[in-house]
Amino acid sequence: MNSENPYSPPRTQSEQAISEVRVASNWPRRLLFLQLLVVTFGFLAAYFVGIESITVTGAVLTLVGLLLSVSSWRGKDLCSLVCGVSGAAFSVCIFGLIYHNAWSPSQARTPVLILACVYVSWFLLWAGWSIFRSRGDAVQDVS
Repeated sequence: MNSENPYSPPRTQSEQAISEVRVASNWPRRLLFLQLLVVTFGFLAAYFVGIESITVTGAVLTLVGLLLSVSSWRGKDLCSLVCGVSGAAFSVCIFGLIYHNAWSPSQARTPVLILACVYVSWFLLWAGWSIFRSRGDAVQDVS
C-alpha cells in the first residue's frame, strides 16, 4: 500500500497548458430579460393603448438590443447576440416599412401588429430557450 498523501501536489510538471476559466457575466442575461419586458409590454401597449406607442418602444428596443448585442459579443453568447440584433433590426424594419409606405397610424395598425405578434412569438420562444439553455452554465471556457 502506498502511504503517500493523495492531496499533495504532483512532483512532476505537466506539459499541458492551463486554460483560463472565468465566471460568465450576468449582464447579457439581465439585458435579455429587459429586452423581453420591452418586447412584451411594447406589443401590449401598441395593441391596447395605441399604435403611436411604437415610437417610444421602438427606440427603447433598439437601445436595449444594441446593449445586449455588445455584452453578448463580449461574453461570447451567440443566442443572446441573436436576440439583441433581432430587436434592433425589427425596430429599424418597422420604421422603414412605415416610412416607405407613408402609412398613417390607422393604416399602420394592422400590419405592424401582425408583424409584432409574429416577432413576439418568435422572441419569446428563442429567449426562453436561450435562458433555460444557459441556466446551469456558471463557468465558461474562454479559449
